[in-house]
Amino acid sequence: MGTVYKHSGLVALVGSSDVGKSSFLRQLAVSIALKKTDFIGSKLNVRYGRVIYLTTEDSQVTIKNLLKKQLPVTDPKELTGLCYIFNSDNPLKAIEEQLNVDKTDLVIIDCFADIFEGQMNDISSVRKYLNKFDKLGLEHECAFIFLHHNGKRTELSTDSNNIIGSQGFEAKMRMVMEIRKNGNGNNRQLYFTKGNYLPEDKKKKHWN
Repeated sequence: MGTVYKHSGLVALVGSSDVGKSSFLRQLAVSIALKKTDFIGSKLNVRYGRVIYLTTEDSQVTIKNLLKKQLPVTDPKELTGLCYIFNSDNPLKAIEEQLNVDKTDLVIIDCFADIFEGQMNDISSVRKYLNKFDKLGLEHECAFIFLHHNGKRTELSTDSNNIIGSQGFEAKMRMVMEIRKNGNGNNRQLYFTKGNYLPEDKKKKHWN
């Protein structure tokens, strides 16, 4: 067996449009920046309290407003460990520069489809591209989470094959999480559709 890097690895958060994927990731990022020990009922092993969040759709103004709306009682001064990168022309380089600034727990990329310039259905191209981020995570001992989208399909399926693009994306991920709407209300369910190191009883979890 090779060396196991428990702090690194690629993870995907997927789901349909407007299901709350970005809100979920912002909440996770803030929880890490605040060095909380728990997130939606699971233990957080925070080491540095720093998250790099690359967003392709939001600006500094919209993020400020979103954080204020989502976390009205949080003092912005407490979020010094939350580093945003906005609309970078070279995402990999921008992330690497920030990783060189200080030790980081997690890098969030929102979203994969906007930074990948190859053919989404080309397994070789997808894996080759993701390998660059995997290598970066190993070098800096931090994890990466990619926000990605599902294709049109039934909500009843628990198969990670619903992810848009080739199997190369899903295969490269150490874990795949999926957020789904729960009925017509605001409740959401979080499923673990792939988890290399998760026991069977942890493969399904609910987030309200």
